[in-house]
Amino acid sequence: MFVSGATGPMHVAAAAGTRCVCFFSHVPVLSETRWAPWMTEYVVLKPPEKCAHRPDSCRCMDTIPVDDIIKAVMGFINGSKKT
Repeated sequence: MFVSGATGPMHVAAAAGTRCVCFFSHVPVLSETRWAPWMTEYVVLKPPEKCAHRPDSCRCMDTIPVDDIIKAVMGFINGSKKT
């Protein structure tokens, strides 16, 4: 299992068949519709609310609840990717 933001290493893990828990923002051009892992099971987690998306001040990814991440990981461990 690989837990990561939407990055190149996430795609390498997916290409190797590793299940992924990945973080995506609400920015449309960076959406999971376009950039989600391919050919593997995955769960997408997003911040609960949209933010300004200004690179110098955006902290929306920090608001993804840790409990949601744990639920996603445990879902894979327990045989279900449901969060």
